[in-house]
Amino acid sequence: MNIFIHWLQNREKIGPLVESCAVAHYHRVFPTFYIKAKGEVDIAYVQGRRFWPGEVKWTRQIRPQQLTQIVKYDNGLILTSARKPGRMQGLPTLPLAVALLKIAALK
Repeated sequence: MNIFIHWLQNREKIGPLVESCAVAHYHRVFPTFYIKAKGEVDIAYVQGRRFWPGEVKWTRQIRPQQLTQIVKYDNGLILTSARKPGRMQGLPTLPLAVALLKIAALK
C-alpha cells in the first residue's frame, strides 16, 4: 500500500501510472494498440469499424511538441487531468475520468 501512496504523492511519476490505467480500462472494452512513429499515441482502439487514437496527458501544462503524433489524426482525442473538456491544436480534450466513465457504460 505504501508504494501507491508514494506514487500519488510524487506528481512527476504519476503520469505513467495514469496512462497505464487508462490503457487497461480501454483494453477491457476495445481491441487496443500503441502507435510509435515520430511521436507516440498512447491508446489506439477500434470501435465498430473505426480506429480512434487517444493521447493521455496528466500534466498541468501540455506542450505542442508532446502532441506531434496525435495531431496527425483528425479523429484524435487528448485525455487530460483537466476538469472540463476543451480543444488543443484542433483536437478535442476530455477529462480522463469522463472518458473512462463513458467506456465503462459500454460494458
